[in-house]
Amino acid sequence: MSCLPCFAMTMKRYVYYRLGAIILTGLLLVFTIPSAMSENEQKLKAHASYQDHSYRLGPGDTLQWQVLAEPDYPQEDVLVRPDGMASFSGVGEVQVGNLTVTEITNRLREELSYTIRDPQVVVSVKILRPITVYLRGAVMKPGMFQFVSDPNQKNITIQGNDAHVRTDMRLSNVLGNAGGVNMDADLSDVTVKWADTGEEAHVDLWKLLKEGKLDEDIWLTSDATITVPELKTGQIMEDDYRLLLTSSLAPKDFPVRVIGQVAAPGVYQLDGTSPYLQSAIAKAGGLTDDANKKVVAIRRFIGKDGNTTIFHQMSGNDTLLKPNDIIFVSENSAYKAGRFGEVAYKILQPFAALSMIGAQNAQTFKYGGWSPSARFGKR
Repeated sequence: MSCLPCFAMTMKRYVYYRLGAIILTGLLLVFTIPSAMSENEQKLKAHASYQDHSYRLGPGDTLQWQVLAEPDYPQEDVLVRPDGMASFSGVGEVQVGNLTVTEITNRLREELSYTIRDPQVVVSVKILRPITVYLRGAVMKPGMFQFVSDPNQKNITIQGNDAHVRTDMRLSNVLGNAGGVNMDADLSDVTVKWADTGEEAHVDLWKLLKEGKLDEDIWLTSDATITVPELKTGQIMEDDYRLLLTSSLAPKDFPVRVIGQVAAPGVYQLDGTSPYLQSAIAKAGGLTDDANKKVVAIRRFIGKDGNTTIFHQMSGNDTLLKPNDIIFVSENSAYKAGRFGEVAYKILQPFAALSMIGAQNAQTFKYGGWSPSARFGKR
């Protein structure tokens, strides 16, 4: 019995030690996790200042303002001019460039305080100035793009101390609105660089598409340059391609060429929502009566220099096409004679380079201008 107090004391000390160890471990985790933050996450965190600070006005912004209980002062359209000045009725010319809404409100309140006792001034941004971004690399439409706000768009709210909220200026939306990315784009290392600060961030848009990581879909401000690199392998994985097609980053349409036994051979823009072989054949007017309905050949380009030929069985599932694919439909007689592969090779051989997809001398290409006897030979 005399050992029971000792045992109880020992257990009590053990509990205290364990509790202390747990608390110490928690503190270590709190202080070590931030230091383990990746370089990219640190850059994205630094870029958060673009989102969180109050919007600073510039040329092209349009303001509206009023003084409560003073009906003579409301003004709907106050344009910020290129010199950063704006004309306020009853106040005159005010320098507003690079100021926040709060700073402008305080300045107007100070100006009016000489004539109005304790003026209650309300200022808001009615129309945002256009935002200019530059796209480079593996995008459908490289170059400069301007995005203009819709004055009736309710999700743009800038008033008082509110942050600059512009939901259409996320990276993925900008890329999608500018035509999408190429199918050889490397979305794992997209670079965004801001001209005003020289700051640069690297984001992984595959994490956005596959894992829903919204912190990779950063917000953009004016004069940002977006560079999308090309895949080093030159070919996107099939699963990634299917995923990309369902996203806003996919091109709205892309070119394919249909040649051979179709009603209207030529180059067609295939809708990105229906990038299938049957859609391409339908755009070309469908198969002719003499067409080989068993198998078609597809010349696919890999990067700028490589290519491969795919043979697709028409009786199977429809197949996804990729930009610049060339679909060849042979005559049924060639298939029956067991010469489909040989004919397909001869027809597709001139299309050895990606540039041939739009070659003018192939716009009406059917069998390379060969006569029937030259095509298959007579036996």
